[in-house]
Amino acid sequence: MKAGILRFRFRAVFFSLLASVVFFSCAGRPPAIEEMYPGMEFVPLNSGALAYMYMDIASSRLILEASDLAGFRDKHAAEILDRTDSAVLALFPGNSEMAIQAYALGSYPAGRANFSFFFSRAWKKYKSERGSSFWFSVGDGISVALKKDQAFLGVKNRNVRGLSAEEVWEPWAPVDPFGPYPGRVVPDGFRAYREGAALALWVDEPARNLGAVLETLSIPLQIPAESCFVALDPLENESFSGRIRMEFSQPSQARAILVLMTMARAMMGGAEGGLEGPAALASLIFANPPRQDGSAINLITSPLGSDEIALLFKMFSVSSK
Repeated sequence: MKAGILRFRFRAVFFSLLASVVFFSCAGRPPAIEEMYPGMEFVPLNSGALAYMYMDIASSRLILEASDLAGFRDKHAAEILDRTDSAVLALFPGNSEMAIQAYALGSYPAGRANFSFFFSRAWKKYKSERGSSFWFSVGDGISVALKKDQAFLGVKNRNVRGLSAEEVWEPWAPVDPFGPYPGRVVPDGFRAYREGAALALWVDEPARNLGAVLETLSIPLQIPAESCFVALDPLENESFSGRIRMEFSQPSQARAILVLMTMARAMMGGAEGGLEGPAALASLIFANPPRQDGSAINLITSPLGSDEIALLFKMFSVSSK
């Protein structure tokens, strides 16, 4: 499994959009996602993702630039971020046709961009099953649709894992960037949990997907959680603190998992410094003892710099079982 897969996906999204959308018009600040979707009960994304991520661009900018998840060391890529206020992304498993789907709010000059798409040989126009049109670049595997202050993005999965050659879909077929109405249901408590965070996500079907995530850390644990939230909170000196909350059906179940996590953490003791790969990532997550809060377990990571954040994101570039 390649560590740079997630970084490549983010780079492809923003670079392809940037290539046709770098204009210098001004627009007012768009509404927040919660205003577009009252109560944030839904996000306009497909089901079946490994995780769904909310990003406040202003406060998560350091995360993106420090870890170079989207190639933001390039000045042109930074310009598209200047036009983006907030975004929600779906990160799909390695055997899905779509790698990433995103919905963003910003000040995008949709009219000029669509004009540019029309005269570009790299882009072809398609009709969505939802009734709207979008543009697809075969070379980059990116689908884009711009509507006033909204951007819809879809990234084709070019690194299919877990499927035979006969099962793999047509590589040149476009992916539809539009999600079904009203979209993916946001779990109870997520909006409150991500408050103040630069970036937050929830793991979909955590009872299944957390096992795949922990497998990348060489931790053979099955976590029958009913929900799992992850957030990165800004600290001083351009660092962040990560927090993870797993909710279980009852306190006794949380207590049993806590015992297993405590044992796993004890096995990592004394291995400070010099760790690489999964061992380093596991040491970050279990830097502090896990704590039980009723039917939930909370984890607080050690302070995360650029290298640690990049390592943390590797958790969500795994294949589902």
